[in-house]
Amino acid sequence: MRETTKQPVPQLTDAPPERAVELVEPDNGMFRTYSNHHLLGWTGYDVRMLFGELVEITDDKYVIEQTAQITLSWQQAKLLLGNLQDVISRYEAINGPIEPVKVPS
Repeated sequence: MRETTKQPVPQLTDAPPERAVELVEPDNGMFRTYSNHHLLGWTGYDVRMLFGELVEITDDKYVIEQTAQITLSWQQAKLLLGNLQDVISRYEAINGPIEPVKVPS
């Protein structure tokens, strides 16, 4: 009787092997900012996100100090969307729904 052995089934994928990711902070440090306000702009090539901080509310206006602008390709923007949806879902599963903040009028 002929002896047979099971061979692993080859994976039919073009995916590259997984690689480690090394995050390196520049010598002069990483830019950090706080934002409680954002604006979005876009072109056919990318998405621009402007971040700022609401620093004052007067009787006739909101004063927003713009602090950062980040431009992403559409592909990166879609990945960011998925990451944000995931982390917000996990946060709300523990803490309940996030409700919009009510600002005095």
